[in-house]
Amino acid sequence: MSRGRESRSARPAAPDGLAALLGDLRACNAELESQRRELKSTLGELETSCARFRSLYDGAPVPYVILSTDGLVLDANRAALELLGLDDSRRPARFEAAPLACFLVGDDVEALEEHLRAVVDTGERQSCELRVARRGGEPRITEVASALQEGTHEHDRRVRSILIDVTDRRNAERRTRALEERLQRSERLEGLGILAGGIAHDFNNLLMGVLGNAEMALASMSGDAPERNGLLQIQQAALRAADLCQRMLDSAGRGELEMNPVDVSALAAETVALARPGFEGRIRVELELARDLPAVRADAGRLHQVILNLLTNAAEAIEPDSGRIRIRTARIGRDAMPSEFVVGERPAGRDCVLIEVEDTGCGMDARTQERIFDPFFTTKFTGRGLGLASLVGIVGSHGGSLDLRSEPGRGTTFRVFLPGCAGPARSADALAALDGDRVATGTILLVDDEAAVQWATRRMLETLGYTVLVASDGAAAIELFEREAAQTTAVLVDATMPGLPLRETIHALNRLNPAVPVVLWSGFPEEQARRGCEDVRIAAFVPKPCRKAQLGAALQGAIMQGSC
Repeated sequence: MSRGRESRSARPAAPDGLAALLGDLRACNAELESQRRELKSTLGELETSCARFRSLYDGAPVPYVILSTDGLVLDANRAALELLGLDDSRRPARFEAAPLACFLVGDDVEALEEHLRAVVDTGERQSCELRVARRGGEPRITEVASALQEGTHEHDRRVRSILIDVTDRRNAERRTRALEERLQRSERLEGLGILAGGIAHDFNNLLMGVLGNAEMALASMSGDAPERNGLLQIQQAALRAADLCQRMLDSAGRGELEMNPVDVSALAAETVALARPGFEGRIRVELELARDLPAVRADAGRLHQVILNLLTNAAEAIEPDSGRIRIRTARIGRDAMPSEFVVGERPAGRDCVLIEVEDTGCGMDARTQERIFDPFFTTKFTGRGLGLASLVGIVGSHGGSLDLRSEPGRGTTFRVFLPGCAGPARSADALAALDGDRVATGTILLVDDEAAVQWATRRMLETLGYTVLVASDGAAAIELFEREAAQTTAVLVDATMPGLPLRETIHALNRLNPAVPVVLWSGFPEEQARRGCEDVRIAAFVPKPCRKAQLGAALQGAIMQGSC
């Protein structure tokens, strides 16, 4: 019995190390489970963070791309895909087969290579502008800002780029520059207009004395008199000087216009017929003149000057070689017109009339095009007049616009757009003047402060058959008119005189005898001469200088109108 109890008590007990190991295993298992749960939670948070990042990345309004250092697109957000003209639903997982250069225009591929090279070599942020050729759309001007992302190895380096579409901004800047240039041109024209207006008055007063006396001397001279040729040259020089003064006013948009419905195609044909003899044998002039064009409300003489100036400019561009000038007229809708013009805005109305003059001459570079409409600018020798500057004022005063396209060695095309109007068209010789040379009767009160003008005009009026009374200012004219009102047939008054203002002078004359017509004449344009006299009666206007026939016709018309 004692032996059995001894054997049972001798069995070995579980070792303490095993229990400890089991405890450690249980603890490790619990720790692993805890780490597993933590890892699962972290992975969930990471997935949530990645999804949030992807959402922000794809939803960002700024195009963003990741490039390899040699320009392969590795990733792009939705805004970048839209900029590149790609469909987001077909976005591949990777873009190795799509170099960014595939989406660029022309020489911009080299600009991209230089940009990436600068980013990699310097490791600093770089920027440039590239033109992105969108699939199915117009190229977009894109500002690219890039930074280098280093990797563990050299081949792991990436270039992160932001692409900002600045097309609208650049277009707005271009429009702003165009507006500023137009404003500067307008200010130059305004300055020229002020100068031209001042010169016109003083210069035309001087020319009135020269032209009037020359005409009277010629009228009193026999046809074979030796002095006649000299007087004819004086007369022609005075007329050319008056024409130059008028062109200065035209270039500033202050010229006097006689507006009537004009057939542009007929006017172009007339102009070419006059100019063609000077081009024969050297320049071929082709006409493409549309029929049934809407009439244009215009001064036919000024419009003739526009076409003639463009023809002359085209011929000079071809010299000394032979070439071709093509003149085309057409009806053109607003949708077919350019959005911007060199001169003027888009004309009002649905349809416009186009005058196009195209040549095969030497063409112009950008610098020449910027100055082509400046007064007296020429690429030929100096002393050739105002050049194309007068076109700006004439086209503008007709509510039109002017477009220019030219490249060196590829010729030039000028396009004039004029608003159409209703009514029958007339050509340049539409209106017949009254016979200013017929013998007239009556008394004319001449009011002018220039002695030379008084002398010449008095002789002209007397040869027309009028008796002439002369006053040097408004007060003297009123005093003389009070005594002679019953015998006076018409009053010819200058717009600018010392003493009593013009409005008060005419108002007093109207009050003394309303039946006597007052004819205004001036070296200023009519609109400027009439300024401030809107509430008084003025029967007609005569520009200085003028020929005897023109002065006689204006007086006859005013007297006949007053007697009706």
